Amino acid sequence: MTIDIEGKQVGIDTRGVGTPLILIHGFPLNRRMFAPQLEGLSAAARAITFDVAGVGESEAGSVSMDDIADLTAAILTQQGIDKAVVGGVSMGGYASFAFARRHPQRLLGLILADTRAAPDSDTTKEARRKMARLVEDEGVIPAAARMVPGWFGPSSLQGRPEVVQQARALVEAAPAETIVRMLQALADRPDARPGLSEIKVPTLVISGEEDPMIPPAEMAQWAALIPNSRHVVIPATGHLPNLEDPPAFNRAVADFLAGTA
Repeated sequence: MTIDIEGKQVGIDTRGVGTPLILIHGFPLNRRMFAPQLEGLSAAARAITFDVAGVGESEAGSVSMDDIADLTAAILTQQGIDKAVVGGVSMGGYASFAFARRHPQRLLGLILADTRAAPDSDTTKEARRKMARLVEDEGVIPAAARMVPGWFGPSSLQGRPEVVQQARALVEAAPAETIVRMLQALADRPDARPGLSEIKVPTLVISGEEDPMIPPAEMAQWAALIPNSRHVVIPATGHLPNLEDPPAFNRAVADFLAGTA
């Protein structure tokens, strides 16, 4: 369904009862990546997923990490929720860092999955510019073919081809102009490391064991700087563990929600 947020339509799904939980999807996917969480966490949480501006059922708009964080807060307000556990995967984690910085009073807890606290390196920024040029010159499908396999480790590339194809289909559904805007927003995001020690709520950090983009060891280093954090590594998964092994991902989140409640 869609809801009106400040005059723009936003695609949203809600399910379950319990601790409010809002999940922010990765680049350049949409809320359908969290379908296994809506189903699997409905007994543990009042789960909310939504489409960032310009993908799924949401109207186009700014996709800076700050604006995604503010949209998250606006959705909570529209739903009558004062405080929630806020979480995200990859880009959704970057936006969750922004939410913690901009709306700390609205946090019950934080979930950061396969994301990075440091800003982009110069090399990564250049890679994003190259990907943007590919999207502009050749379209989304060639970009998805190049992008998506790099998200997964051998367990999914060899043993879960349907998950890889699902991720590719989600990318191919995104408009080219939104992908380009998202790439720039990712490159422009601020360094989250100075604020790690200021996060006062319980925090769950999730890594895919085989994530080729953000290794668990890197995530463990910055997770240790968050005062009340726990780091969970999900075996045999890559950059999208919520899709690659939904039961393991959901168990980790449900256990965390039980502790925060």
